[in-house]
Amino acid sequence: MFDKKVFKNQDLVLKISPNIDPERFEINKYEAFLGALCGERVVIV
Repeated sequence: MFDKKVFKNQDLVLKISPNIDPERFEINKYEAFLGALCGERVVIV
């Protein structure tokens, strides 16, 4: 039997500091996380 896991939407948010410089932020480091979480998605920058 499989265990059922429940996640809240707020638990699945990639938290990024508002102090991040968008010119230096490397989204590629998070591609695996975002792909597993969202599949196909639109990135809004």
